[in-house]
Amino acid sequence: MNFCKSLFLSVSFMLLGSAALATVPDNPPAPADDKKSLPEFTASQAEVLMVLDKSGSMYSLTEDTIGGFNSMIQKYRDLKLPVKVTTVLFNNRTQVLHNREPIENIKELTKKDYVAEGTTALLDAMGESLTNIDKIPELKNNKDIQVIVVIITDGMENASKEYKKDSIKKMVSDHQEKDGWKFVFLGANIDAVAEAGALGIDTKNAVKYRNSSSGVRSNYEAVVDFTMEAMASDEALGSAAGSWKKKVEKDDDDNSK
Repeated sequence: MNFCKSLFLSVSFMLLGSAALATVPDNPPAPADDKKSLPEFTASQAEVLMVLDKSGSMYSLTEDTIGGFNSMIQKYRDLKLPVKVTTVLFNNRTQVLHNREPIENIKELTKKDYVAEGTTALLDAMGESLTNIDKIPELKNNKDIQVIVVIITDGMENASKEYKKDSIKKMVSDHQEKDGWKFVFLGANIDAVAEAGALGIDTKNAVKYRNSSSGVRSNYEAVVDFTMEAMASDEALGSAAGSWKKKVEKDDDDNSK
């Protein structure tokens, strides 16, 4: 009986092991809504600058912002994307939370890190952030590193003192057109497309999101998809180009009915 029991356990473990191996993909998994394999990347790394609103109007969405950000970081890890992240939180002041941290080193965002209060100095936050990242030598004329700048805000600029819209527009346009940097603007309670255009951001990379729990979380899912698209060529993406918008737009459409 002992021999039979031992044989049964051995076979069971072998079968379980085989099943486990069969479910582990050789390559990073594609997003859940994309059954096709990931496109071939033309850049070997991504430098992601997150400029995140933490003004008082974001207070009721604190937990969703924290949860969405942490979920984004985990998805980067799950996909094994070679990403460095700089996180800049802003209200009427600017706070650098992460400075070019490799994705594996970033700790979870907490309520101690993200405290929503104050007014909205978006232009100052963008100006300071772009000036700082522009000083990094390895990012200059380096086609192997895709720089991605993400702005998430829920209201209009109302508190900047150091930078004007015209100077921000020039900074954005220069990096976008000359250096190939990719900008994405996610805005609530404003005309996101018009505001992005006024800042020099390619309007096809601007989306209005619903200022709700699901809307905020959809933003961070979209950022990961945007990163993957930005690292690939237009030829590799084909008709899938711009699909990162779908979750944000769908949430806004569903909740507006």
